[in-house]
Amino acid sequence: MKILTTKKFWKIINKSHNRFSKAPFRQHERLVRQLTRLSVREIVMFDITFRYFMDLANTWEIQGAARVVHAEHDDVFFESFRAWLITRGKKLFYKSLKSPDTLAKHLKYTDDPEWRGFVHCAREAYHRKTGKKMPASELLPGRSLKDAELPDHFPKLWKKFIRVEERIRYVDEPKVTRVEVNEEEEISN
Repeated sequence: MKILTTKKFWKIINKSHNRFSKAPFRQHERLVRQLTRLSVREIVMFDITFRYFMDLANTWEIQGAARVVHAEHDDVFFESFRAWLITRGKKLFYKSLKSPDTLAKHLKYTDDPEWRGFVHCAREAYHRKTGKKMPASELLPGRSLKDAELPDHFPKLWKKFIRVEERIRYVDEPKVTRVEVNEEEEISN
């Protein structure tokens, strides 16, 4: 079974970045093409690793730097900025996490440090390779747990954090399904 190491992750990023640092749309396409050469499992692992680094860059310091570099302050831009930061490579990524002001050395006033597409490269590669959308469940190992399974899977946490009244309601409460009523039926009754 193949796995994707962080070393291989950064190698893929660096290979896509080297030639196209000023042309994000070209880097995006090159990255997607590189990913389609991987196994489906490796593409999924790339996505998981990418999202891990996105979370690592989700700090107030990085957000502040993004706001200085670009006038936009919305979540979409900040997500794009973090994705762009990852695609600059391992060295700059970690240097920026430590001191975001170091980005000044690597950016020109005319640069546009974002590209929304970077966030979705793995999903696009998955689609090209399989013809299907990457299922959300593929992003997490294992399977989703049902509410009734939680006490058995996490007995110590359940006992510590869920009050008795909530335990009873959470597990024993019947699931209510929504009933749709036709307006004509309602009027005639």
